[in-house]
Amino acid sequence: MPHIKTAYLKAALTLIILVLAGCRDSRMRELRHSGHSQTWSEQTLRCTIIVGPTLRDSYQFGLAYELLSVFCETKECTLEICILDSLSQAIDSIRSGGLDIAVLTDAPDTLGGVIQSFSYDSSHTWVVNEDKADNLHEVNLWLAHTVNSSQEYIDLKKLFETSYSPFKRAGKGIKTKVISPYDRVIKKYAKEIGWDWRMVAALIYHESHFTINTVSKRGAQGLMQVMPMVGDSYGAHNLMDPDENIKVGTAVLRKLQHSYPTSKYSPEESMKFTLAAYNAGVGRIADCKKVARAKGLDDTIWENVRSVIPTMADEATLENVETKFGAFYGKEVLGYVNAILGTYQAFCSICP
Repeated sequence: MPHIKTAYLKAALTLIILVLAGCRDSRMRELRHSGHSQTWSEQTLRCTIIVGPTLRDSYQFGLAYELLSVFCETKECTLEICILDSLSQAIDSIRSGGLDIAVLTDAPDTLGGVIQSFSYDSSHTWVVNEDKADNLHEVNLWLAHTVNSSQEYIDLKKLFETSYSPFKRAGKGIKTKVISPYDRVIKKYAKEIGWDWRMVAALIYHESHFTINTVSKRGAQGLMQVMPMVGDSYGAHNLMDPDENIKVGTAVLRKLQHSYPTSKYSPEESMKFTLAAYNAGVGRIADCKKVARAKGLDDTIWENVRSVIPTMADEATLENVETKFGAFYGKEVLGYVNAILGTYQAFCSICP
């Protein structure tokens, strides 16, 4: 009798699943022929990602971006990310057709005019227009396969759930081969310019804390805080993409290095001046070097040049030395180089 009951329950459960699946597929077939079907192949997929305000939320933004990127590769689409300020903006854009997909964390149970994927990782949900049920079906199938059945996703998720605070990790004596979610890309482009990849990682940490959605008040974007105009000049139009951003940022570093050749500067000093110029620009640093020379200081030593920066906005300095760019309030660059060098030492300790 127990065996009969078990067999009966299994059969009944199978029948229920088949009935539900049939109802779903019938509804999907109905929608597929209702004129609302749309393929994403060979087009731009317009997306947004709405997360919270914390650093952890920004890492979740990075994870969502990576998933969207892989999804677009699968569907042979080009990914275009729109940065929006709020959930309501995202939903309005989905309803109006301005966006194809919104990835949300902590989405409300009901949202008018849109339909939601199943919630993976307990919080992330992909949202599409309610008239695009076929597209949602594709999303659910892809997420189910990618999220639930892939070791690659498990490994990827771990990268975005880790705290990357270098000084806390170094203080705890942690040893690891992983510095950031973007180590592979950092190593690739650091090698091209002959830098220790951990130094590039230190610069990126200082600029963005490894968050791809960072945008400065001046409009600098992404991991290495590249200005859109600079990105355009290097043929990069999606500065949120880690590969494009780091490719441009390291190309800028290589160009800046040429202003501080090792024939005149020690390798260490050349590195320091390159970092300073990345922050303030070659022209500003050249003005500071000119003032240092006027004071009788060796302008190939960063600390000498750094020492005159607090005077670069003084009338006396500007009267005595002709500068190309005028007054310079260089408070940020004063600590910039030392901060990156300190982070680099921490990364060397963590990842020897």
